[in-house]
Amino acid sequence: MRRGNSATGRIFRRGLRGGSTRTIGLLWSLCPPHPSIGQVRDITSRLMNDHYACLVAGSLSDPAIIRHSIKEFADRLLDGVILGDLADMDYDTALIALLKRLPALLRVTRKYTQAFLSIN
Repeated sequence: MRRGNSATGRIFRRGLRGGSTRTIGLLWSLCPPHPSIGQVRDITSRLMNDHYACLVAGSLSDPAIIRHSIKEFADRLLDGVILGDLADMDYDTALIALLKRLPALLRVTRKYTQAFLSIN
């Protein structure tokens, strides 16, 4: 099979033409002790059920890996990115500029606000 005709190549060309790549990036800390593997499995299964491919990157809570992964996701023209709890991340102007390159972003956090607690 020629590289230019691979499924990945077709997805990338579709994204360059402005179409959906049907691919979501998942940046998640895969470090114990929280049940991260089960969470990643559940998220990827739901995405597959909706006919999306999922690119998973383990962040290891390392700022360099996080920044590199976000840049890679943006460069690959993914339809969106799901970020695991990066509460301790330094959201400087460079990181914010990278995040703005993404067409859609969902940030998952374990912190609750009073507004969430009051919803029935």
